[in-house]
Amino acid sequence: LAHRWALNSSEAAWLVGSAMLGIVVGDSCWLAALRTLGARRVILISSLKPFLAALCGTLFLREQLAPLAAVGLLLTSIGVLAAALPESQGESGKKVAATMPTRNGAGDGAGSMEEVPLQEWTEKGTTQKG
Repeated sequence: LAHRWALNSSEAAWLVGSAMLGIVVGDSCWLAALRTLGARRVILISSLKPFLAALCGTLFLREQLAPLAAVGLLLTSIGVLAAALPESQGESGKKVAATMPTRNGAGDGAGSMEEVPLQEWTEKGTTQKG
């Protein structure tokens, strides 16, 4: 079994190069999108990946999506949408927003905890003061 996964130096170099390029370019683009579009939109767009993978598998690889997998895709998407949709109004009629616990300090882990509205946290990228 181990001999099936053996790589020669050329194959290993291509594998490492591809992984590094994918990580550097992919993560850089994702972080740029996060800064530009905001977390809510990026999460919504990212939630399309499982559907696109299933669609590509069906179209190009002639794979069939199992009914249970389709249900899983649907339930996961509903959860992502519920988490990423804009704020709703609570029973009192006031807007309800999620909060994110953050440290109020110099960024070194020191300081007291405070709750910052999640929208403010995601839009500014940081809650550090000073």
